[in-house]
Amino acid sequence: MSRREVAPNEVIIREGEGGDNLYVIQNGVFEAVKGSGDDEKLLFKYEGAGAFGELALMYNCRRAATVRALTEGVVWAMNRTTFRSIVLAGRVQRRARYEKVLGDMEIFRSLSAANRSSIADCLVSETYEAGALILREGAPVQTDSRFFIIEDGAVECRKTFEGQKKVVGSMGPGEFFGELALIRQNSTRAADCIAVRTTKVLALSRDAFERLMGPVEEILAEQITHYDTKNVAM
Repeated sequence: MSRREVAPNEVIIREGEGGDNLYVIQNGVFEAVKGSGDDEKLLFKYEGAGAFGELALMYNCRRAATVRALTEGVVWAMNRTTFRSIVLAGRVQRRARYEKVLGDMEIFRSLSAANRSSIADCLVSETYEAGALILREGAPVQTDSRFFIIEDGAVECRKTFEGQKKVVGSMGPGEFFGELALIRQNSTRAADCIAVRTTKVLALSRDAFERLMGPVEEILAEQITHYDTKNVAM
């Protein structure tokens, strides 16, 4: 990768041009916009971290947006050949592994291979040590909230009843949690979810969940009914 210093208002990539590099931000503030003049629309603001420019390299297409610096900063550029031979190859391997995880889960078996592939592309691997709190009961659902699939390890769910925390369930590989609050509008997390031992999960962001989980909505609705029945019983 090559280091590049940028100045305020400097354009790093321009909408419609061919793609040559992926850029990783070391520091500085950048914005991605689409269109120009009065029709310009802000898509995203990067503040000291992140990467951009990968889509044109992945799909061999024109730049979809313009990215410019708002402050002085430093970015690191990776050229197309390096990106496609190393990063993209690694992504294909990761996608294949995640697709297998999804294919082994009952909730995703009814999906087409293309749908599973789309979900796999959006999954992010996270690891939690024993005792780590993954979800907190009562926490509001926000734009960065996530849905979790357990790849390895175990998770225990604890819920407050009459002022005391009680264990209401446990989950292992192939099971999922966190979807209830994402489905219900203006909801909060229903229970604490804690890693029992070192646990590896695949996380799906809220926006990706809303875009991609439609095909399994009926199964998720059944899951909600199960939760509600269990809560009433307790």
